[in-house]
Amino acid sequence: MHPVSPQASAYRALADRIGMFASALCLVHCVLLPLALVFLPFLTLNPRADAWIEGSTLLLSAIAGTVAIGRGYRRHGHRSAAGLFGVGLGLCVLAGWSRHEGVEIAGKALGALLLIMAHLHNSRLAQRALPVVRSTQPHSL
Repeated sequence: MHPVSPQASAYRALADRIGMFASALCLVHCVLLPLALVFLPFLTLNPRADAWIEGSTLLLSAIAGTVAIGRGYRRHGHRSAAGLFGVGLGLCVLAGWSRHEGVEIAGKALGALLLIMAHLHNSRLAQRALPVVRSTQPHSL
């Protein structure tokens, strides 16, 4: 059995926290942006800046999530967190292509919630898991 080092466990936990934070930022952005649009004439928001913020939070969520979910999977061996993560990330991307603002906001908010749930689920699975034993020997028949 290969014990997991405290450093590897700390990196996995940090990656999960970064992923949850980026997903939460995405959710807050999706919920607050429509309110900000009401005050757009007074705030002089730049649509290019909004696209940059959306792209950046999605990229950060994708990178942190891939690292965290991947490390978690190696620890616990369950695919459910990866499934939630994939659906959430896919929903965020697809919602960005919607021509209807309400569908876009709802899709991105739901996607961000799924990303947060994936990180929480991954973290809980990893905390409860026994280290996965991986053989370095080739399988023989």
